[in-house]
Amino acid sequence: MNASLPALLAGLILAGLSCAPRPTPDSAQGGGSVIFPPAAGTAVFSGPAGTDVARAAVTASGRYDLTLPPDPTLPAAAPTLLDLLGPALPEGTAATCQGSLTTNPPAARLLVLSGGRYLIGAQVTGTLRPAPQAIGTQQVQVTTRQFVYSDRAATLGSAQTCTFTSGGLTVPGTLRVRPTLRRGWNIMETRLELGPDRLNADVTDAATGATVDWLYRPRSD
Repeated sequence: MNASLPALLAGLILAGLSCAPRPTPDSAQGGGSVIFPPAAGTAVFSGPAGTDVARAAVTASGRYDLTLPPDPTLPAAAPTLLDLLGPALPEGTAATCQGSLTTNPPAARLLVLSGGRYLIGAQVTGTLRPAPQAIGTQQVQVTTRQFVYSDRAATLGSAQTCTFTSGGLTVPGTLRVRPTLRRGWNIMETRLELGPDRLNADVTDAATGATVDWLYRPRSD
């Protein structure tokens, strides 16, 4: 087995795994858990450009519920591979893929909530990133979910060959993108299959019953 894959798995397990799913949010409501919050606080969720989109009160146990804005400001350009896959990859892992990402219709614009920050009172105590769920031993599957807004019904499609790099080591893999999105807020799911010397990524719309969980990371400064 390539030495990079056990390192990726160890990082995911030590980072913490998300809790069990709760009821599916509707087009303007969302919820889930923040994993390992230091105390009750406020989660501020943002898009790839770092623009604040929504905020939610978080209990000491990590539970949150929020109202997603009905008409958020959208990026001028279509989503990129980094927008979709980047937040789901283990930290420090880079992907280089060959192939195109298509949006149908091409005019559709999406907003992916890819991260955020955590406040206790007015103080920012940490950052937020999508929380992984991991299952399996020899063939490990890691799942993350994100809120994504689409300004119209749309589908995304891609089948790419990729290389994934972590700690200077590289493994081959594939990326398949195939979510079907309704107008408004959706939940997008990324599944990473980590096997001996290979990593495959599959991006779809989440099944009924899914929620979105976030991993709290304390500030390093």
